[in-house]
Amino acid sequence: MGTLFLKIKSLEIILKKSFYTLIFILFIVPLVFLFELLTGKNLVIRFIQSPRIGVWSLQLEYYSRVFQLKEWPQNKKLIFISGKPANHQLLEMYKKKLPIFENNWLFDTLWYYVPFI
Repeated sequence: MGTLFLKIKSLEIILKKSFYTLIFILFIVPLVFLFELLTGKNLVIRFIQSPRIGVWSLQLEYYSRVFQLKEWPQNKKLIFISGKPANHQLLEMYKKKLPIFENNWLFDTLWYYVPFI
């Protein structure tokens, strides 16, 4: 019974990775290329590790300051993606200044492909 459970669990992990691969190839990559084609701007995606948002607050403060001083290059569009944070109030504070999308599914899907983006 134990080995059957492990086989089912490993099959579930393989199917989950295959599903994320399919979503990434069919939807995310064409959307990024379409965005860059239509706007002429490079899309820069940064991830906020949600359980450790307090550790990353210095990085978010840096980007907030760069946007405030208008020093971010005009040919790049920056987007932050976060899952469900440990400190929701801190994330809400940064959402006022930065383009942050809070979505667990999107974070899990794209986080798997961090080296490729």
